[in-house]
Amino acid sequence: MSGDARTTAASAITLQTNKMKTITTLTLGLALGGFLPITATAQEAPNREPNVTEAEKAPAKAEMFIQKTGQAGDAEVQMATLAVQQGSSDKVKMLGAKLVKDHSQANAELAAIAALKGVKIPAVEEKAAKKIAELQSMEGPRFDEAFLKAMTECHKKDIAHFEKARDEVKDAELEAFIDKTLPVLKEHAKHLGAPVAKN
Repeated sequence: MSGDARTTAASAITLQTNKMKTITTLTLGLALGGFLPITATAQEAPNREPNVTEAEKAPAKAEMFIQKTGQAGDAEVQMATLAVQQGSSDKVKMLGAKLVKDHSQANAELAAIAALKGVKIPAVEEKAAKKIAELQSMEGPRFDEAFLKAMTECHKKDIAHFEKARDEVKDAELEAFIDKTLPVLKEHAKHLGAPVAKN
């Protein structure tokens, strides 16, 4: 092979090699360029918080209020009924009767609202059910003391629950229910805080 021929062949090989390097580089660049944005997006996705407005949260808050209030109301009626049946003092019996009347009325109003909104009120919570069973096993002054203590604690929780809901629940019917029921709960709390007269 002549010198010119060898030079021409070498140039062709060099050109072909450069072309292959260029193609390889472009291919890798495209591959990396295609995958990197996807990877970045996948990494960023978990950090994004859903944009949920207060209006969208409102139905869930209303449902939670109905369920929690209904459970507490049912438990308090059961405990108050025991006071009427097992109380040893006239004061406890009379207070029990008042609580049965007021809470039964509130429970009926709440049940009507729940039915309109398709919300089911769950059974009494396990902790409350245990307290009811505990009261059932008591009698005399021991029952009176335990009943007043339990109902005082219940009403403190009720009042805090209603006051919080008054700021959070955006529902006309429930707002009216809260405004009507909260003063009654506060009145009950005052009666529960009074000393029991011994017969």
